[in-house]
Amino acid sequence: MVFKCHKAFKEGRENVEDDPRSGRPISSTNDQNVEVVQAVMAQDRRLCVRMIAEETGLDKNSVHRILTDHLHMRKNLCKTSAEKFVCGAKSEPVGNLSGFAGKTRN
Repeated sequence: MVFKCHKAFKEGRENVEDDPRSGRPISSTNDQNVEVVQAVMAQDRRLCVRMIAEETGLDKNSVHRILTDHLHMRKNLCKTSAEKFVCGAKSEPVGNLSGFAGKTRN
């Protein structure tokens, strides 16, 4: 990459900006989609990016881009609670898994 840039400037290029690229521009971050995501967030602010994407029909990356760049919000990834995991054939929840944080397999 550096050699390509060096060659371009050696041949007389003066602009450091990227050249226009062919292909489809990002169209999922239009004003209508921003309003849809904002309306979903107004209903329930506890929704994670994946849940918002499922509800709106947009891509997860698009929802994340709208939340961070346009609405200036931070959203965490969806987290599954520890109570939903079960060990082996047991049917009761595992509970608190904080004791396993420092242990590694041998």
